[in-house]
Amino acid sequence: VTTNFCQVVIVGGMMAWTQETEAALQSEKDASKALGVFFQKNVRQLEVLTEVVRGQLTKIQRNTVVALVTQDVHARDIIEELCETKVTFIGAFKWQQQLRYYWITQPVEDCFVKQVDAVIRYGHE
Repeated sequence: VTTNFCQVVIVGGMMAWTQETEAALQSEKDASKALGVFFQKNVRQLEVLTEVVRGQLTKIQRNTVVALVTQDVHARDIIEELCETKVTFIGAFKWQQQLRYYWITQPVEDCFVKQVDAVIRYGHE
């Protein structure tokens, strides 16, 4: 987190969050339970980031961690809402309405952002 550019950290975090959320929603056993476990993981990650931001960081490193905390708090809130509304599959509108980041290799290898039926190439801007 503290050795990469902020944009890379944020986009990487969003891709990982999307992947882990969808893995929970596609859980063969119990998607609701898997989502709850993922929610607790999000809470623990935020606790770790809170400790990091309290430590010795350069101004740029602190800004990166603060941006990641902000993003992760929002992501945690989304997971909590998905749990509360009992979303259990990736086709649910509550999930589809979120900005979801994917690394796609075809037709071109790049990051793409999806929301509902829109697919937009990230473009690294």
